[in-house]
Amino acid sequence: MDIDGRRRLSPGSTLVALGLGHAVWGLVAYGEPLRDIVRAGVVRAVGDGIFDTEDARGARAAGFWFMFAAPLVSGFGYLTEAALRAGDGRAVRVAGGTTLALGAMGTAVMPRSGFPAAVPIGLWLLRRGRALDA
Repeated sequence: MDIDGRRRLSPGSTLVALGLGHAVWGLVAYGEPLRDIVRAGVVRAVGDGIFDTEDARGARAAGFWFMFAAPLVSGFGYLTEAALRAGDGRAVRVAGGTTLALGAMGTAVMPRSGFPAAVPIGLWLLRRGRALDA
C-alpha cells in the first residue's frame, strides 16, 4: 500500500492477473476442444499418454494443459504476494528465480506467447527479494 492507502501494483498481484489472463486466453484459444471435453463427460476425456493414449496428444490435451496452468500461475502469485507481505525475502527470491527461469525457457521454446511477460516479473521479484533482505 502507498502512504495514502491506495493499493500498489506488485509482482505477486501481477502473477495473479497473468493467471487470470491465461484462463481467459485459454477459453478463447481452446474453446472447441474444451467443449469437446465437456461433451465427452469430463471424466477420462483426456488420456495420460501412457496407459490411456486416446486424446492424449491432440487438441483436447493441449486445451486441458493450457487451462490447468492458469490456476497454478494465479495460486503461485497469491503465495508470492503473501511472501512479499510477510517480508520473506528468501521466498520472494525463489519465486523470482522460478518465474524468471520458466519465462526464459518458455520464451525460447514458444516466443509468440505469454512467456515473455514472466521475465520482467521474475526480475522484479528478485529485486524485491533482495531489498527485503537488505
